[in-house]
Amino acid sequence: MGEYSARVGWDLDFRQLDAGKLRAQAGVMVSSDLIGIRVRFNRGFHQIGQSPSGFWTFGLPDPRCGDFSWCGARVEGGDVLNFNLESGFEGVSKAGFSGYTLSFTDRFLRHAARLLGCDPDVLRYTSGSSAWSGRRASTAELRGRLGTTYRALRSIRGHLAGSRGDAWRIEIAAGLFELIAGEAYEAEPGRYPLRQAAVRRAIELIRDDQRLPMGVAELCAEVGVSSPT
Repeated sequence: MGEYSARVGWDLDFRQLDAGKLRAQAGVMVSSDLIGIRVRFNRGFHQIGQSPSGFWTFGLPDPRCGDFSWCGARVEGGDVLNFNLESGFEGVSKAGFSGYTLSFTDRFLRHAARLLGCDPDVLRYTSGSSAWSGRRASTAELRGRLGTTYRALRSIRGHLAGSRGDAWRIEIAAGLFELIAGEAYEAEPGRYPLRQAAVRRAIELIRDDQRLPMGVAELCAEVGVSSPT
């Protein structure tokens, strides 16, 4: 586990809680400004640490994980976990834990907020919550999109680069903003209505398309705007 932690840039202390051989799986989805990791452990763990420096990191445990402890609170699979507290994070998970972590650069998340027309200070919602719950349909939709991309990348042994990665990152950021800011994100008036409408149309198009994310030029053509917009 120490070798894995170093490879993905995390400062982690993992302690296995139950006896038996460990079987762990980790798959990485890499795009500029975003690292997505799919994890699965057959054993329970007590973990303490810090997420990668320079990133905003969030976790999406699978619903089948049931309830577990996260930063002193009881959470459930299907919630969204906050890895960004100043004190770091601490979790106690049961055997069979699985889910995703998403690590975004600060620069990209603020750029995405402007592009989507929402509050550029949306990240303030991370300061007081160890987890977010209650929006299970939106969380399931985001997890489903991550799963589709992860399976597609595994089948072609590819990576999310260039304009294809750009479109995917914006879509994932939009889903995340909705989850952590809730109604405040949905009600935020856009300062750039044409751009915001185009981005949201593009996101809906991506969600309806089962292929790997389209490139930016292709998306712009589909929604009827120029690339600069």
